[in-house]
This record gives sequence, structure tokens and C-alpha cells, in this order.
Amino acid sequence: MKKIQKTNVELLLESFPLSMDDKSLESLIGELKKYRNDNPHFLHGKRVEHMFSYVAAILGKCSFIKQEDQGYFYSKNQVTIPDYRIVLNDETELFVEVKNCHKNMFKINKDYILKLLTYPGVSTKNFKIAIYWSLWKQWVLLSIDDFDQDSKKYFITITDSLVKNKFSLLGEFIFLATPPLKLEFLMDFSKSRVLNSEGMGEFTIKEVQCHTGRGIVSGEQENEIIFDLICYGLNGSWEEKIYPKLVDNKIEKIIFEYSPAENESNKPNCFGNVAVLAWMSQIIINKYNLLTVEGGKIKTLIPSYREEIFNSYSKIKSIKSRHLVIGHMQF
Repeated sequence: MKKIQKTNVELLLESFPLSMDDKSLESLIGELKKYRNDNPHFLHGKRVEHMFSYVAAILGKCSFIKQEDQGYFYSKNQVTIPDYRIVLNDETELFVEVKNCHKNMFKINKDYILKLLTYPGVSTKNFKIAIYWSLWKQWVLLSIDDFDQDSKKYFITITDSLVKNKFSLLGEFIFLATPPLKLEFLMDFSKSRVLNSEGMGEFTIKEVQCHTGRGIVSGEQENEIIFDLICYGLNGSWEEKIYPKLVDNKIEKIIFEYSPAENESNKPNCFGNVAVLAWMSQIIINKYNLLTVEGGKIKTLIPSYREEIFNSYSKIKSIKSRHLVIGHMQF
């Protein structure tokens, strides 16, 4: 998927007079820095807004994504512009308003929705609200009919939103696999790997192997996906065990083993011999957060474009996998 975007310099040039002198420009930069430091909620909202397009693009069912509320416009009517216009692979057009929610109940004013629905081309059928439940790192895509309402607001709980989630329109799917999952860090036998009397020792890793309950993962692309599922998808939802394998007091490998955590009914989250790993969007979310947040602070609103991230997931659904089961969201 191609990404066409104006540079930051071009955007700035469009937003202030070219006749501005250097002193005024320095003052503007100072105001921008102050606004950045004093408005963390604005920054988090903008970061999440950009995250939505990032997730939607990688999921694979969008042929066109445009940030709709950019640039100048003229209207005789009072309108609010949706954040994104999306064209799906089947040529269905969607207008999406993106929201970030830190609680377990999302509310939005009816007047605000009415202004969005008056934007040319928008109707109740093609208008969607994308909510990012930040505490759970979960995206949902909803129609306005999915919300409860009173005289002034539309509202929905996170539980109801997950039941009514339409993220499958964008290509959402889930990974399942036979547990346990293992990452085995194999040692370089040509280097020192002896433990001392205190159980400490230096070692050099030669390669990393992924395993599922069905054995060693041999395919390069499938190996990469399972590695990402463990690192970015499980997100603490599976139980972790870390232990070395020793031969003659020498480290042969270090094993990270993951098994499904038991739920409230004391049963692991499994279906037959396979267990739920993660939604595809959860992997993308965690990678996006890694690229844009550092030490709990936002380091950039939009990460540099990563062609390899798009490419690494572009053929997932066509893989003839021995270790992964791919399920699709239904609504």
C-alpha cells in the first residue's frame, strides 16, 4: 500500500503567512513547544487517530485511506468533518470518526453526531465510529445503531462494543495455535557458556527457534509471525516460564515457554487442541506503541513509514500453516 503524505514543512507553509519575519517565526515555534508540553490529552488523541489508519492499512481490506479533516473547505451548513474516508477492496465507502476512551463507558453528544452526518456523502449506513479502549489496547468499529441513547447522548460499554464490533470490515482476524508456545535461544557452542558456582555465566546466542505444541516452526515467514505473536500479541495473557537446558554444566539453550492462563471457571482459553493467541490488530497496536511511545511519553505522533511491517503481514491469510489457525471475526 502506497503512502502519500505532505511533509511537515509543507503543512507548516500552508498554515501561516509567508511574509512572517524570523522573530515572529521563532515566537510561533515557542508557542508550538508550549502547546505540545501543556496539552498531553491532545497529543494522545492525535496519536490514536493516526494509529487507526496504521492498523486499518495493515489489516488488508482497505484500498484507500484518507485523513478527511485536513485542508480548507467551504460550507453553507454547519458541518463536522469525519476523521477518515476509507474505500474498501469491494469499493464500499466508509466515513470514520476516531475516538480515544480511557473508561469502560464511551459517550458522545448527539449534536456532534448530527453535524458529522450532515457532511456531504455521509449517511447512517456508511458512517462508523472507531473507539480505542486505551486501558485494554483494543479497537472497535461501530455503527451509530449499535449505541444506546438518551435525549442528549449516545453511549456504549466496552463489553457491548466488543460484541457488536465490526472491525472485520477492515480485515480483522484472530490467531490460534496448539500450546505450549516456546522461544528457544540456542547457544553458540564455540563461545563460553559454563556456569560458575553461583549459577552465573556468560553466553552468546546463535539462533532463536519458535515451537508450538505441534513441534518446531520451520517456515521463515511463519516463524516470524509466531515470534511477533509471542512478543507483541500475548501481552501477558499467557503464563510464562523461563528455564535453561544444561548439559555438563554448560548452557545448551534458554527456553521461554508460554501456556494459556486459566480463566475464572478454572479452564484454559482453548478450543479443542488450539488456544486463542491474539487479534491481528493487537500485534499492530503494540508495535505502533513501541514506535511512538518511550518511557510513558509520546516521542512521535506518526512513526516513520515501515514498508517491511506492511509486507510481513501482507500474505498471512494465504499461508499454508502447520502451526497457526486463522479465524475471522463475524458480526
